[in-house]
Amino acid sequence: MKKFTLLSFFLLFLSCHLFSQAKLDYSSKWFLGINVGGTWQTTDVQNKSNAGYGYGLTLGKAFNYDYGKRISFDLRGRYLRGFWYGQNTDSTSISTSYSGVLSQEATNYKDSIGFSINNFQTDLHRLAIELVIHANGLKERTNWDPYIFGGIGVTWHQTYGNLTNNGQLYDYKGLTAINSSTISSLLDATYDTTLDGSQKTTYRSTLMPSLGFGIGYQLTKGVSIGLEHKTTFTGLDDFDGVVAASKYKQDIYHYTSGYIKFQLGGEKKPKNEIDQVQLPAPAAVEIVNQLPLVTFVNPSATNTVVNSPNYTIIADVKYNISGREYIQFKQNDVSSNNFTYNTATERLESNIVLNEGQNLIYITAQNTIGSAWNSTIVIYKKELGSPPVVTISSPNTTQITVNNPNYVLTSKILNVKDGSQITLLVNGQNRTDFTYTPSTTIMSAPLTLKEGNNTIVIKGTNQFGIDSKNTTILYQKPIVVNPPVVTFITPNIDPITSQTSSYNVSATALNVAAASGIQVKLNGINVTNFAFNSSSSLVSFPANLIEGANTINITGTNTAGTDTEIQTINFQKPVTILPPVITFITPNIDPITSQTSSYNVSATALNVASASGIQVKLNGINITNFAFNSSNSLVSFPANLIEGANTINITGTNTAGTDTEIQTINFQKPVTILPPVVTFITPNIDPITSQTSSYNVSATALNVASASGIQVKLNGLNV
Repeated sequence: MKKFTLLSFFLLFLSCHLFSQAKLDYSSKWFLGINVGGTWQTTDVQNKSNAGYGYGLTLGKAFNYDYGKRISFDLRGRYLRGFWYGQNTDSTSISTSYSGVLSQEATNYKDSIGFSINNFQTDLHRLAIELVIHANGLKERTNWDPYIFGGIGVTWHQTYGNLTNNGQLYDYKGLTAINSSTISSLLDATYDTTLDGSQKTTYRSTLMPSLGFGIGYQLTKGVSIGLEHKTTFTGLDDFDGVVAASKYKQDIYHYTSGYIKFQLGGEKKPKNEIDQVQLPAPAAVEIVNQLPLVTFVNPSATNTVVNSPNYTIIADVKYNISGREYIQFKQNDVSSNNFTYNTATERLESNIVLNEGQNLIYITAQNTIGSAWNSTIVIYKKELGSPPVVTISSPNTTQITVNNPNYVLTSKILNVKDGSQITLLVNGQNRTDFTYTPSTTIMSAPLTLKEGNNTIVIKGTNQFGIDSKNTTILYQKPIVVNPPVVTFITPNIDPITSQTSSYNVSATALNVAAASGIQVKLNGINVTNFAFNSSSSLVSFPANLIEGANTINITGTNTAGTDTEIQTINFQKPVTILPPVITFITPNIDPITSQTSSYNVSATALNVASASGIQVKLNGINITNFAFNSSNSLVSFPANLIEGANTINITGTNTAGTDTEIQTINFQKPVTILPPVVTFITPNIDPITSQTSSYNVSATALNVASASGIQVKLNGLNV
């Protein structure tokens, strides 16, 4: 996108210099534009670099488009075809309420890996009508055409994601790291999954407003080129296929393009018979029997001599001249559009820059009767005089050294009128707090010098030339000897404890000129291998410590006195750190079966200092509500089990390593046993009378597993 914009600006700039300024054709109202450019968006998903593009056509008509109009406007129709791309470089968690990924497809990340890396391609067609407002007055003078526009139209779009490969979800978990490079290597270039708001092979139509701005340049009467930017407000949150996944609640898309525009139609203009320069046909005016009349007011006579290159030409151009487009102005045979003409006063004015010597001014005018011309000559002669002469009086040499920061600078400057023709630069900064007396030609300035070199430049300027002189004032502060000041840098805490026998000691010894002014002692013994940097005042040496307290003395000495600082370093041999050891207490059998869904898990995590060194997972999910007692190394938490196998991971970490133990608890729901229910089938009446000695008895015994659970008695005796 940036490369396209820079290239477009370069081509526009180059074209403006290759083509001379084109005269505008106000008779051509209709136009056709062709544009091509880059696309980008403001949505929940990041822009994919160097991806989006678009192209389109505009067809319209200009209104209020005429000479002398400051503002004109167009009404144009637009067709735009474009592609917008987005690609995140970090993952997006998907909760149960999130509907932003694959909502139109059977496959869903919610049921698989639980997160996604959002991306999309939006394919778009747009038809719109736009109102364009131009700065016609600026375009008339310079051919540059700045404008703004707004419109409304229908956008047909569909949004797809590159979320699967051959029907399978991308395995983002397999990436060693999630960044732009690794994602690009994983994804193919196929956007085949419809996202939120879209349906497969179907475009969605939405009414959307847009705003924009642009700048063009008129190459010829019928052709212009330019750049413009358009922003469209979708009123939607799923232009990128993601609904409310971040701070953007309404998506916006952008189109930045270069264009070429052709004026359609237009009238042919008759040629001026005198100078063969094409002039526009005059407007309908009252016909009078008189040719135009051109009369110069300034200069009032030809061969007028002036001493300034800036000059204003004033002329009366009379008799039914409908506007400045019926006038041609030339300076030294070069046509110029740099003039104004007031039809009410019939007066022409032009501010010109004269060449040294003769300058031929030529004006041609045309009305319905014919054309007429007049010319004059203006002679520019440079005024002769003396250029400035600058002499620096104090200091009177090109370089001087002083010990006082306050200094009065004086200079003699000839051939200047006042201080406005004098420039004083002190260390590159312009100064105006000086005085200049024309009668004595003396300039005076009070200076406050900085330490070191101060560069002074004095310049005098008039219409005949420039003269400048410079000098350097070196300000050196008087040398004041201050007593030494010793300050420890490492260590900077007294006392301090070290677990290594070697310690790099450093300190500053201010106001000490050389190492000979430094004395270093370790445990009362002189240290000679210290280093001293006189520019930074840094004293440093490696101290070989003994076990226990070590005393360091650093003394700085100069002619103004002595300063000593003492520092104590306690060397303690480091304690060996053992790696963690994880041991399950409950459960202590792997696997184990539980008939309750809640299970109190406990384990010991030896050689772990705090809970931050413990990680507990239940079925792959981090558990944060565990308790850790650092005094007895006990880890405990209540585990809410799911039916079936439950995996518990406990990991301990310290600087010596990591240990992980895994335990499986199978949760089986207990079977509810109902009490037996016995019901007689025959007989089913109690009591009942039988007239036979043999009787078939039958009954049901519900909730009894086998015959061993049945007892039958007849008259008290087991059957």
